[in-house]
Amino acid sequence: DEPKQQFSSVKNVESEEKVPFYNAFASAGFGAINTDVYKPDDYIGLSQQWLTQRGLNRNGLMFIMASGDSMYPTINDGDMLLINRNATTPRDGKIYVVRSGEQLWVKRVQGIINGIRLISVNKATYSSIDAYFDESLDFEVIGQVVFIGRDTI
Repeated sequence: DEPKQQFSSVKNVESEEKVPFYNAFASAGFGAINTDVYKPDDYIGLSQQWLTQRGLNRNGLMFIMASGDSMYPTINDGDMLLINRNATTPRDGKIYVVRSGEQLWVKRVQGIINGIRLISVNKATYSSIDAYFDESLDFEVIGQVVFIGRDTI
């Protein structure tokens, strides 16, 4: 007889941090994210231990959804993206959510002279986009994608 496995329940609910979820889509969706104006549509709980292990601060985090196939297979259509809004200085090879005008994009980035290259993982279908920094460019780095969640069903 094998002993039955006992699963412990979460005992310290106070150690859960509520991270805002915005019903906004990056990559193929329109609508800028302005957390000063818009209220979150919901909250998703993450444990303090999980956040601490990753060096994340709840106050700078938000969840949004991915739309489209430009980042496939790294990011699928409908994946939930955890964005670190405290990480807005792009680092080569990392994935960020950026806003250009009213368009949100989730892309891998590469620095170029006087700008940034937005790279799709799905290179067979999508070309890279070069954004050159000047005062007329309505461009903002929203934050770095630090976690990708997806359904397995």
